[in-house]
Amino acid sequence: MIESARRPQPLREASCFAQAWLLTLGLGACDKQPEGAAELPERLRGSWGQNDAQVHLETIGLELDATSLKLGELTLTIKAGKAMGVDDYQVDEAEASWTKAGKAPKPCKGTLSRQGNTLMVKLYKQGTEERCEPVLDGDWNAWNVLTEIPESHRGTFGGDARSADADIGLRVAADGIGFTDSDDRVIVSSIVQPAATPDTLIVRSSKRGDAACTGRIVKDAEKLRLDLTPSGDPGTAECPHGTGVLWTVDAKHLPTGTFDNGQVTIAVKDGRVILTDKEGLRCEQEILRTSERSVTGSHDGIPVTGGVVMVLARATPAAGREVCDRRQHNIAPTLCAERLGMPCEQALVDEFVFDEIECPRQLIVGDAMTGGHKAALLPAKTGMLACWDMSGVFAVK
Repeated sequence: MIESARRPQPLREASCFAQAWLLTLGLGACDKQPEGAAELPERLRGSWGQNDAQVHLETIGLELDATSLKLGELTLTIKAGKAMGVDDYQVDEAEASWTKAGKAPKPCKGTLSRQGNTLMVKLYKQGTEERCEPVLDGDWNAWNVLTEIPESHRGTFGGDARSADADIGLRVAADGIGFTDSDDRVIVSSIVQPAATPDTLIVRSSKRGDAACTGRIVKDAEKLRLDLTPSGDPGTAECPHGTGVLWTVDAKHLPTGTFDNGQVTIAVKDGRVILTDKEGLRCEQEILRTSERSVTGSHDGIPVTGGVVMVLARATPAAGREVCDRRQHNIAPTLCAERLGMPCEQALVDEFVFDEIECPRQLIVGDAMTGGHKAALLPAKTGMLACWDMSGVFAVK
């Protein structure tokens, strides 16, 4: 009688030592088992992309972590592999699977390599030279995923300092984009910056009110191009777009001291222009930008030679609004008569009175001359000319 008799173990469960002994009898061999998956080098991890559309997948492009690659609904999980340096990895065994039903997982192998800002992915089906998942193969560009607009793209941007819309621009800040002519804002929450082209920002997620916007912000030297469009159903959503140059306020363009022509006083203090009429009409406005105005470029109908242009933020009078209103009413009959060639009834006169009383959008101060400077306000509309007497020479006090 044999004690503690046991059933012989199947060959696949035998130890490698036992299988090595069996090998001498021609009965079997021990296959080399995978050693497990070493983690991907840090330089291979992060987000990578090939086109703008991949920004809007469930993943931000192709995402690599310590042991997997993810692209939208596709996940490649590395079961065995090893780093071949800081920029290369050998995938000995991996499994590609889709979250959607109907596709069985695929066993894969291959290599991952980085050269500069490019990730090269080559994956094959185990035991073949066929591509494992073609959407993963190819060259991928490194992406920086940001939650703020980088410093390089911030500032205020708009058109020419002497254009009719000189004060209309974009204020680009860390968290979003504002407008110089309104309190409206686009809140930006997710951005992709390609490492190879850092001047280009791909806006993954932003909101203007209830509207979701996506698109691009491109900086080219001192120019900015903004192209945002509604994501999903556009409906009535309005997403901003356009181009502009960087606005700067140069201290050398700002007049020093106080100027006065006997009717109006001009003062510049702490980045603001303060205009005060002798009857108490007053405007205080932020200077959005300054621009030099050449003598040769002064043939534009503005009675000022050379000097500088200061573009001012939109505002209404801080005081003395009633002064401006009264002056507009006083000249309305004359304007109406000049236009129609005869005295006007009151109903017609009222049409020549401006309902909105606003501060100027541009201040032009000319080159120094005998006694001081010439100055002008824009836009040169009748209402503006009626409210502010800019005639004569502004002497420095």
